[in-house]
Amino acid sequence: TLLFKYGVNLVKKVPIVLNADIAFASGFDLTGDYKLDPDSIVVVGPDIVASKVTSVQTETMKLNDVKSNISRTVKLKLPNSNKDLKFSLSETQVVATVEKYTEGTLKIPVSVINIPKNMTVNYFPKEVVVVYYTSLKHFKDVSANDFVVECDFSVANQQPYLTPKLTKTSKLVKSAKVN
Repeated sequence: TLLFKYGVNLVKKVPIVLNADIAFASGFDLTGDYKLDPDSIVVVGPDIVASKVTSVQTETMKLNDVKSNISRTVKLKLPNSNKDLKFSLSETQVVATVEKYTEGTLKIPVSVINIPKNMTVNYFPKEVVVVYYTSLKHFKDVSANDFVVECDFSVANQQPYLTPKLTKTSKLVKSAKVN
């Protein structure tokens, strides 16, 4: 008697998920996203097993005091529990751009929206300070016109004050907040 398993093989492409624990040096940060090459892997195996694989994670890439661009090969955590699965590769290349970052501040005019037609609202201050975080390369390109700060009168709910919210931010900044 010969016993053997058989079934329909499934060929499936799944994304690779990066596990990263990266500490940047003071004043440095990531520009854009991490890029994986390749960013997906082909899984081949029995339909019932391969269909359960939705992604493959990398081993943790741990880096400290990073001040320059990242280019590393990282191994994949391939499931060893099932010998019937075959994977097209066992590692991927991680590439990221690291630049020097700085913090800047700008005074941005505040506008009030959703004011009833029969009402006039007087508010103070007319400008607020917005603190933003951007790369040194783009620091001079960021201007007050890149930001919009609004107060929504319709959500005031009988309060004597309005809360300013940043509704538009420059694409050149990584983060921004109203001070």
